[in-house]
Amino acid sequence: MPGFREMPFTGVEGRPRTQPAIDGDQAVFDKNGFARQVAYAIRWSHSIGDWDIGLSNFYGTSRDPLILVETDSAGLVSLTPYYQNINQTGLDVQATIESWLLKLEAIVRVSETDTDFATVAGVEYTFFNIAETGLDIGLLAEYLYDSRGRFAPTAFQNDFFTEIRFALNDVQDTQILAGVIVDSNTYEQFYNIEASRRFFDSFKLEVEARFFNGASAGDPTYSFRKDSHFRFELSYHF
Repeated sequence: MPGFREMPFTGVEGRPRTQPAIDGDQAVFDKNGFARQVAYAIRWSHSIGDWDIGLSNFYGTSRDPLILVETDSAGLVSLTPYYQNINQTGLDVQATIESWLLKLEAIVRVSETDTDFATVAGVEYTFFNIAETGLDIGLLAEYLYDSRGRFAPTAFQNDFFTEIRFALNDVQDTQILAGVIVDSNTYEQFYNIEASRRFFDSFKLEVEARFFNGASAGDPTYSFRKDSHFRFELSYHF
């Protein structure tokens, strides 16, 4: 992997964003790495009966930075991305047992400061062709964990996620997804709804809704409390 691209962050006028906004122009790099460092990645995958197994390893500058919180002499707080040099090993496992899917993704990351662990584990069950209408309904539940806690680059570091998926399997490819992530400590919620449908031969309508609820001052998602939104997109394909 000869190239490196810094993670883009939402600007001062963008949404959703942290408060204050993350200053990507002041990115800091590990003393053992630099922006254009060559990275190495390898992956092995294999299927054994109902089980799909994958192993991976990555060595180089991390693509998702830590966020450094700094305060100057005037008391102004700034957020700066810090890209570490890491050695990360990953495991992903999926079992397909009739209408059930069992999933596990886990990583161990070694950096100059610490050794971290993160995982997502869950189950999914699908009801196929309900009442012979072609409708499929999928139910999904996951647990998300990151040992870095409040210092993780994501707000979802000790949370539960549930989702329901509707697939009409019609000519218009109508799909609806609705889910919620709940923090296991503070019980704050993040709701997500997505729907899409094709029209005629060339048009596709996509609707997205994001809602933040229950965050209190000091929580990582508190700055998103007023960033709930809808997004509508109509695309034409030719």
